Amino acid sequence: MIINNILLAIPPLSVKPDVIFTLFGINITNSILGMMLVNIFILLLIFSVRKNMSIVPSKIQTLFELPFVWFRDTVYSSIKDEKKAKRFFPMFFSLFVLFLVANQLSVVPMIMDITTNQGGNMVNLFKVPTSDFSLPIALSLFIIILFNIMALAISPLKHIGSFIKIVPVFKARSFAQLANALLELFLGLLDIISEIAKVVSLSARLFGNVFAGELMIIIITYIASFTNFIVPIPFIVLSIFSGLVQALVFPLLTVQYMAGTLANVEE
Repeated sequence: MIINNILLAIPPLSVKPDVIFTLFGINITNSILGMMLVNIFILLLIFSVRKNMSIVPSKIQTLFELPFVWFRDTVYSSIKDEKKAKRFFPMFFSLFVLFLVANQLSVVPMIMDITTNQGGNMVNLFKVPTSDFSLPIALSLFIIILFNIMALAISPLKHIGSFIKIVPVFKARSFAQLANALLELFLGLLDIISEIAKVVSLSARLFGNVFAGELMIIIITYIASFTNFIVPIPFIVLSIFSGLVQALVFPLLTVQYMAGTLANVEE
């Protein structure tokens, strides 16, 4: 009976985003609205920082510059080519800022309490964008496909040859060489699977951590009336820390994937 009462008190949290309205035949979900809110906040933050920038940095400016410089140095050290690192650094840093803000949307006061009536059911108007699996997997697919296209543009035969290692099979002159060539061919095919695994790893790690943190806070908050305020604070702090870590892990992993993919065709 107690467990049933607890479950009834907890608001529904669905992996699938709720459709808020339809625009030109396109379903606008609460995760899309959440992403729009995140983008608006980032734009306002950019304009505010840009407007107040000075040669002698203030404490607030220093607070923004420190992670920027650290992230830039990390990207430059991972990608040995300075020209290439300078070209792609804005993309990696944009991913970091995007996920840093999006992952913390659930802890913003009152944002997640705004609801709307959809078919007789009250649903949240905004949803944490990264707790919708569509965003992490779409970005992961885009990044992995982009890096492979770049490798194909640099050296198509060498990049394809790193996956389909058929040449050593024809060059084999003994049974031992043929066995090694077939093993290399098999390992090359496994590399194709590893590219798919990169997509799953990037997207599932981000989605799982953000969704689990959001679910944990809701359960602790609504488990009883006396847990609404003080008790959830350590879990909120843990969720914020987890969101920060994932905001760092996703772009830094993409840097490593890019460096590894391009290194294979530039050797």
